[in-house]
Amino acid sequence: KSFRQAHEDALLNPNVPAGRSGTTCIVSVVIVSDDDDESSNDEDRVPQRSVQIVTANVGDSSAYIGFRGDDDESAIIQPLTNKTVTQRADERERVETVMEVHARDGEQGGRIDKMGNVWYGPVAIAMTRALGDGVMKRAGIIPDPEITTKSFYVDPSDPSDGATIVLATDGVWDVLNATSVLDIVQEEMHQQAGKEQWDEVNCAENAARAVVDKAREKWRGPFMDVKIDDATCIVFSSL
Repeated sequence: KSFRQAHEDALLNPNVPAGRSGTTCIVSVVIVSDDDDESSNDEDRVPQRSVQIVTANVGDSSAYIGFRGDDDESAIIQPLTNKTVTQRADERERVETVMEVHARDGEQGGRIDKMGNVWYGPVAIAMTRALGDGVMKRAGIIPDPEITTKSFYVDPSDPSDGATIVLATDGVWDVLNATSVLDIVQEEMHQQAGKEQWDEVNCAENAARAVVDKAREKWRGPFMDVKIDDATCIVFSSL
């Protein structure tokens, strides 16, 4: 509902060129519940923290979670989302079905080019779901997000038993894989944690900035005047 409302608000806002331009969007809601069962007399009982992550996504942004281990080799990285692009067979079929319906009704139909971009007339988009881009609805582009849920438990008394969540746009993931991104985040957070004035929020913000800086460096390469795709990153590491 929130995604659709944002989509409709953008289309009605004269300051937002949403009629012919769309955007990716990703949101994660983290629900944490501590096990505070004081009625248990088991002294050996290990405290548990229940974590549920609900992620909604349209477009080609992605979210990953990295579970911390005793060393780098024991870290586990898992995706929290799937990009909504025509490279996915299910999304391509959905878009093509919409195109066929409009074509049968005598309306202008869309098309998918060899690069996987979805076209409607002179307008194209590299995603199958997006906020804005009102004209692309006839080509099967919708604002409804895909929603995933991941649940797990951590031991709040064990610093090594935790997780880090990274949300980023395709400008990051196109040039850095998930392992590289989590490595950058962990390295930056370890450096920040050693400082006297350590702040958890600033630490995560600095880690996100380090990821974006590295992505821009990869895009730029040896050239100074080069197009760099949007690179936005959010880091959450308090589980």
